[in-house]
Amino acid sequence: MIVLGVRIDSVVALTEDLTEDLTGDLTEPTVMTDVFANPTVRLTLAVPVLLILIAFGFWLMGRLRDYTTEDRHEPLGALVNLEEMLRNGDISEEEFRTIKASARSRLEASSTKRSETES
Repeated sequence: MIVLGVRIDSVVALTEDLTEDLTGDLTEPTVMTDVFANPTVRLTLAVPVLLILIAFGFWLMGRLRDYTTEDRHEPLGALVNLEEMLRNGDISEEEFRTIKASARSRLEASSTKRSETES
C-alpha cells in the first residue's frame, strides 16, 4: 500500500531498525570513546589547547607587567611636583633641598646597580 508516495513496508522496516538500535546492548563501547584512543587525535586536540594556554600566559604576564610599571614613579615628574610644592609654599626651601638630595642619591645608587648588573 502506498500512502503519500511512501510505501508502508519501508516505513515499518525503518521503524523496526530504529527500535532495534534503541533497544540494543548499551554496554558496547561507542565510536566516540574509540576516537580519543588514537594518538593522532590526541595530538590534534592537545596542540591547540597548549597554544591557547601559552597565549593566555603571555597575555597574563603582559598584563602584570603593565600593572607593575604603572606603579613606578618617574624621577623627573617627582622633581617637577616638588618644585611646584615649593612655589606654592607647601614645603620650605630646606625640605626641598633635602628631598632633592635624597632622590639624587637613590637615583645614583640605582643607576650604579644597573651598570653593575649589565657588566
